[in-house]
Amino acid sequence: MKKNKAIKPRGIRLNNPCNLRQGQGRFIGEYEISKDNEFRQFKSMVFGIRAALHLLIKTYYYLHRLRTVRGIINRWAPSNENNTEAYIEAMCKEVGLKPDEYIEMSEDFWIRFLDAMINIENGVRVERWVIEAVVKKYYHQFRN
Repeated sequence: MKKNKAIKPRGIRLNNPCNLRQGQGRFIGEYEISKDNEFRQFKSMVFGIRAALHLLIKTYYYLHRLRTVRGIINRWAPSNENNTEAYIEAMCKEVGLKPDEYIEMSEDFWIRFLDAMINIENGVRVERWVIEAVVKKYYHQFRN
């Protein structure tokens, strides 16, 4: 009798729970060659979450000055690929903000944001302590 193994979502299998697409440059802990042609693959879940946090803070928040859930998600999950309004609505419900409410930067905010994003991207959650550990270790490094 065969065991019924549930197939894990792509982002979980690739240790890329926020589904970062292939692109220029490499993040710490990213495999040089991914098993997936479309999405990056990381050596551990910690590295995948770290890369997402880095991208969200350094690129989205500071470089592109996206300071609302709507601003970030419109860029992260464009409407040509996603139901962006539903994504924004789900994110807002989970993080406790309105779509156009200014984001107050804090460790707690990014923990809630990443937890919500991972759940929406994969339909499953990563253990919260993993997200908390990554944010607590790298948040202040990425803010500067």
